[in-house]
Amino acid sequence: MNAVDLAWAAGLIEGEGNIYYHAKGHNLRVRVVMTDEDIINRLGVIFNASSYYNMVSKDENHKDIYVVNFSGKKALEVMIAIYPFMGKRRRSKIREVILQRKLFEFQMLVKNKKFLDKMKEME
Repeated sequence: MNAVDLAWAAGLIEGEGNIYYHAKGHNLRVRVVMTDEDIINRLGVIFNASSYYNMVSKDENHKDIYVVNFSGKKALEVMIAIYPFMGKRRRSKIREVILQRKLFEFQMLVKNKKFLDKMKEME
């Protein structure tokens, strides 16, 4: 990916995207939803998206909606790549969601260690 594409993608995500931690699945997520299929496709190509789709409007007065999602490791890659181009608020959000994920990983390590310690005690 070249610098122009990366800056373009960062601007799109800054203005139209969502960066969040999906607590139920314990995943990082980057999502862009809009009515411009070509823009969603370009973003998907830049980051080699594994999933993008459209939701067909049931109302003829509304346009179809196109969505690209990045989750897990791919979302982390996207966040790291766009971070230098993002504004203060979005940089803060990226740090926040990465810390949420790291906290979950740490909690799982502690939980596993307690379990292993109990198993050793039972021997």
